[in-house]
Amino acid sequence: MHYFEPASGSFHVNYLLNQAPNGASGTKTDDLNGTSEDDFQSWEYLGTWWKESQNATSSNTTFGIVYGFNKEVANIQNIDKNGVNNVDGEMFHTFGSEWTDQWDYIVGDAPAGEYHHDMHWASGEVTLDNVTQLPVFIPTMSGFLDWGISAYAAAGQTLPASSSASTKSGVQQDRWISYVWLTGNLYGKKGYEDAPAATWTGALCLPRELTVGYINNVVDNELSREVPGAWVVESTDDFTGTLSLKTLRQVIAREPLAAMRGENSSLITEPAQQITSPSRTPFSHSPTSRHFILTANLTFPSSARTSDLRAGLRILESEHESTTIWYKLSNETLLVDRSKSSAAAATTGGTKVDIRPEKGLIRLFDVLEDGNEAVEALRLTVVVDNSIVEIHANDRFALSTWIKPWYSASTNISFFAEGTGSVEFSEIFINEGLYDAFPRRTYEGVVNSNSTADHSSAANSTRTSLSYSDVPILLITWGAISVFFSLM
Repeated sequence: MHYFEPASGSFHVNYLLNQAPNGASGTKTDDLNGTSEDDFQSWEYLGTWWKESQNATSSNTTFGIVYGFNKEVANIQNIDKNGVNNVDGEMFHTFGSEWTDQWDYIVGDAPAGEYHHDMHWASGEVTLDNVTQLPVFIPTMSGFLDWGISAYAAAGQTLPASSSASTKSGVQQDRWISYVWLTGNLYGKKGYEDAPAATWTGALCLPRELTVGYINNVVDNELSREVPGAWVVESTDDFTGTLSLKTLRQVIAREPLAAMRGENSSLITEPAQQITSPSRTPFSHSPTSRHFILTANLTFPSSARTSDLRAGLRILESEHESTTIWYKLSNETLLVDRSKSSAAAATTGGTKVDIRPEKGLIRLFDVLEDGNEAVEALRLTVVVDNSIVEIHANDRFALSTWIKPWYSASTNISFFAEGTGSVEFSEIFINEGLYDAFPRRTYEGVVNSNSTADHSSAANSTRTSLSYSDVPILLITWGAISVFFSLM
C-alpha cells in the first residue's frame, strides 16, 4: 500500500500482516491466493515499510533516480541469480514514480511543466526500526526498469517451476516475470479519433525475467565505484584489480524469445563491419516487413570516452523515413532519434504522433579480457513489431517506444556512425516473421495490412479507424504474453 502525505511532502509504502488462521506472516504474494483464509479481510496495519521525501533522488550519482511525489504499481519479490528465492534471496521492488518540477500537493494539478512517469526498480536491506522494532526497507541500489517515455505500470507475477511453460523449458526454479505497459496516447495527452469501443489504449511489452545480475571482471576504477547507483560492489579481487558488480538482470522471457527465433521466422546474418569514419552503410540484406528481432554487438575504443563518437543502427528506413538508435560512450546515452520516423507526423501538427527523442543511460564498464583492459561491448537486442520497438542492452537496460512509419517501404536497416573514432559491429542476426500472436482467433472480415506473418488484425476488431501503420499495435507484444502464459 502507498499514500502521499501533503504536510511533509513524503510518500509512504506500508505493509500489512495477515492475522487470519493459516494466513501469511508477511507480504509474500504467493501466499495471497484468494482462499477463504487469505481474503484480505483480516489484516493488521503495522507501519511504514519505506518512506522517501517528495521528489527526492536516490543519490547524487549519475544513475540516481527521482522517487517522485507518488509511488505506485509496486511489486515485491525475493530473487537470486536463478529466479524466485524466498529463503535467502534479495528483496527487489518494481514501482512507478510520478513526478514534476512543480507541485502544489493536489493530485492531478501540476501548475507548470510536464508530468513524468518513470518505471523503476530498487533493491536493498530489510532492518528493524530502532523505535518500533518493525522491519523497514532501506534501498541500496535502484534504476530504471524501462526508460521509455510511454513505458509504465509494470506488473509482475511468479511463474512456478511446476508450470507447463517451465516444465517444457527445463526451468527448475520459480521465476519472477514482469511486463511493462506501453501507453498508446502518452497518458491521455496524445490520441487518435474517439473510439467508443476501446476502453484503453496501448499494449503490453514482452514479458521479462527478472533476476539478480552480476557483471564480472570489471576494472576497479571511478566508473565502477560510483555508488550508490544502479549497481553495488559485490566483491573485489585485489590480485587482478577487478570487481564483481551486482544489479538487476532483466531479459526477454525465454519462451517468447524462442518463439520469435523459431521455425516461423527466417534468419538473416549480416557480416561484421568496422566503421572508421562518419557514414551510413546499408545492410546487405534488410527485412521486408516490420516484424523482426535484431541482435548486434558494438565495440567502442577507450578513446570514445572523451570523443564525440556515436554509433548505432538506423532502422525502419526508406527514402522519406528513418529512425536512428545510437550510443555515445562519452555521455553514456543510448538515444532513439524519432525526428524522421514518421512522414505522417507533419500532417497532425504534433498532436498525435510523438517524434521527440527517447533516451536512457547505460554505463559500459572497463573490463579485463585476456589480461587486457577494454570497454565492455554494447550488446543490443531490438524487437520491432510494426509500431512498437523494444531496445534491450547488456541484460540490464530496456527502452520501449512507439515508432509510426507511414510508408510500407520503411523496412531497411543501416549501420550508423558519426564523430571521431572507429566502432566495430559484430554478431549481427535478424529473425524476421515473429509468430502468430492469436493462433486460435478467426479473422473473418478483417483485412491484413502488409504483415508477412498473419498476426495483424486484432486491433481492428473494435471496428475503429486506426491511423498510419498502427494496425498490429496490440499483436506481438500482447501475443507474446498470450502464448507465454498459454503454456502454463
